[in-house]
Amino acid sequence: MNFKYLTIVFFIIAISAEAQNDYPTFEDYIKANSQNFNQYQKQKENDFNAFRRQANAQFAAKMAEAWHLFDMEPPEEDTTLPDPVKPLVSSNEPIIPPTRIKPGITIAPIPFDPPKPQHRPIPTMPEPIKHSENMLDFSFYNTPCKVHFDNSLRFKLNKIDEKSVAAVWQQLSGEASDELIADCIHLINEMQLCDWAAVCLFKILSDSCFGAGSNEAVLMQMYLLSQTGYKARIGRASDRLLVLIPFDGIIYGQSYYISNGESYYDINNDISIKECFVFHEAFPNERVVSLRPSLPVLSEDNVEIRTFTAKKFPELSVKVSLNKNLISFMNDYPRCRHDNYVYASLSKCTKEMIYPVFRKAIEGKDLDEAANMLLNFMHTAFDYMSDLQQFECERSFFGDESFWFPYNDCEDRAILYCILVRELLGLDVLLLKFPGHIATAIALPMEHRGNYIELNGSNYLFCDPTFIGSNIGEMPKQYRNTEPNIIVVK
Repeated sequence: MNFKYLTIVFFIIAISAEAQNDYPTFEDYIKANSQNFNQYQKQKENDFNAFRRQANAQFAAKMAEAWHLFDMEPPEEDTTLPDPVKPLVSSNEPIIPPTRIKPGITIAPIPFDPPKPQHRPIPTMPEPIKHSENMLDFSFYNTPCKVHFDNSLRFKLNKIDEKSVAAVWQQLSGEASDELIADCIHLINEMQLCDWAAVCLFKILSDSCFGAGSNEAVLMQMYLLSQTGYKARIGRASDRLLVLIPFDGIIYGQSYYISNGESYYDINNDISIKECFVFHEAFPNERVVSLRPSLPVLSEDNVEIRTFTAKKFPELSVKVSLNKNLISFMNDYPRCRHDNYVYASLSKCTKEMIYPVFRKAIEGKDLDEAANMLLNFMHTAFDYMSDLQQFECERSFFGDESFWFPYNDCEDRAILYCILVRELLGLDVLLLKFPGHIATAIALPMEHRGNYIELNGSNYLFCDPTFIGSNIGEMPKQYRNTEPNIIVVK
């Protein structure tokens, strides 16, 4: 080896050795930064605890003052008239030339801020110091759950006057509830709970500890809602406490009170209550509960497989087995705007069973042919029955529920068709509300013939999932001179 080259090598080795002696190693760097992060995390925890203790102390002090009396408004009902007893059947008339449908009122989508991981508490809840090994086990739609629940959080309300409720609130606000709140946030994220599901989680948890519907359970539910960032109010009617919640849309069939133009719903829906004393004070950083659903991750309890087949397109034949726990959750969801059910989509297990079959069947087809195939599936794979006949009341289905119940009706088929068209064909959709009927319109190119509706510069071709045997663009005669209200799905 060249002497000059050898000298350079030894020089580099010497410098490296000196660097190892005089400069921190990578392990030293990691250790130092870990210490800095731990100090930062501890500071954040102290800041959060200080914020929360102060907020709860001020909240409890105001809670002890006189509550305001509000009149309870009677439940609202969906203005859509009852569904027809029998579905309409197409006479297979030739599709008419492009004919514009005159629209009625356009109902814009409710603004929606997509949820962010652990966004509920503001600021973000730090990992609490362990104070208790006591655990509370409960079941959320047959899904086992567990939270830390210190014995100091168990209380008894001998009275439900302002001062008594405020005293318990102050008791709950100590360090012992930190673990409980952190566990609730963990469950919300782990089970992917939408806002309504989180409301239900807090109710089931509280009922499990204090007894279903007890005043203690109601107060605990209200406490958990406020501590995790949800907007809610505590009320008192006679000898009962109530949780009253504002949502980002109308809930049908539940009583409420109004304050500053905002409706606060009694989620237990006791329509016998005509007035209510309410502690109408905002907790810091609260936000309105969203009605836009997503389907939670629940323990599986699947039922027997059922088969659904399009008569005209036998290749559209699917076998579906549903999770009873998810169906129970869907059945308990409050009745709200039809587009919310579209946003919920289908459950993961249902998609896994039907989407591969549908994608294979429509592969290589034009959009209009694929849309017609899906329309025929809606016409012929299900049996029709109106809500009044099947349930003695009006209600809407989540997409999965059309595969669960023995019958569905026009809004159920419109919701499911919208889901399929959006997710399999990638097309924008509208829901069209006629008196006593709901149909859809899909954004197909305008060279297609038939009835269409124009909205914001785009054309949507009429499609009726309950007009049996019809094609895209074909509209029942009795609705051709009617101006439908448009629900925009975004």
